[in-house]
Amino acid sequence: MLTTPKKSPEQFQKDKLKLLSFSKNLLQLAESKKWDELEVLQNQWQSMLDKMISDYGEKLEIIRPMLLDDAEKLSDLLGHSQKDLASDFSNAVKANQSIKKYVKF
Repeated sequence: MLTTPKKSPEQFQKDKLKLLSFSKNLLQLAESKKWDELEVLQNQWQSMLDKMISDYGEKLEIIRPMLLDDAEKLSDLLGHSQKDLASDFSNAVKANQSIKKYVKF
């Protein structure tokens, strides 16, 4: 039976900072509306988070509030961006309909 080697406290600190930094990078990309980069990073984030949970388990509870705060901010940013895109699309459709009406006269 294979067992995973124990991680050193120093490695735990590095990995903890890596998670926090990654979380902030996700927020920064969302704030900058760099959606393609955000999507790539989100995929990496999920696999890294899964591995860290597997490696450290409950030890990560210490940073859970910070990660949760970032996740909520990210969710809000994504929600606002979706509303903005929907509004822009609606305005474009209305403008297109107006053009069609004008051309038909």
